[in-house]
Amino acid sequence: MKTVILFDTEFIMGSGSKELIRLSALKLDADKLVVNNTFDALVKPEQTKELPDSFIRLTGLTDQDLASKGIPFLEAWKQFVAFDERYPCYSYSQDQAGVSVLLGDGAVLRENLLAHGLGNEFVKLEFHNLFPWFLEMYKKYGYIYSGNVSTGAITTFLGLPMPSGHEHQSLFDVYSILLGLRFFKEKGETLPF
Repeated sequence: MKTVILFDTEFIMGSGSKELIRLSALKLDADKLVVNNTFDALVKPEQTKELPDSFIRLTGLTDQDLASKGIPFLEAWKQFVAFDERYPCYSYSQDQAGVSVLLGDGAVLRENLLAHGLGNEFVKLEFHNLFPWFLEMYKKYGYIYSGNVSTGAITTFLGLPMPSGHEHQSLFDVYSILLGLRFFKEKGETLPF
């Protein structure tokens, strides 16, 4: 059985960097697209004293959530690496659709590792961006991509039932990616991993 990790991040734009606030992931059987395990961590920000109102509206997270359930970034990273077990990691980033591992949600993790003086830790995992594959599928099946289909909006864009939760909750967003992958797999498409 081939295993892959689907993941998504929520972050705050700080002074030129992206401070991680939430990291969620699914461990999948890559052939059957069956979820074998889930990961969801809230991360206490170190640079940001209070969450901006816009972030609270977008994600539903509050300062109280982070105070009561959040863990330090380094603990979240350790837990994620243990969860990952060195399987390839895939996210969906339309803003940075290149193939470099330094782009997309992987870049958020890398920036946070660098901020903690642990840039070398980044190479422990292998990161990929699914957006170019999804964009190819959108075009192939006649979906008009107008430049804004965020991770959590994949299901809406494809007319699929929504997972529970709401867009910009990273676990919801990861399930949205999964449902999009299943949709195109059912059409006979070869998966991108």
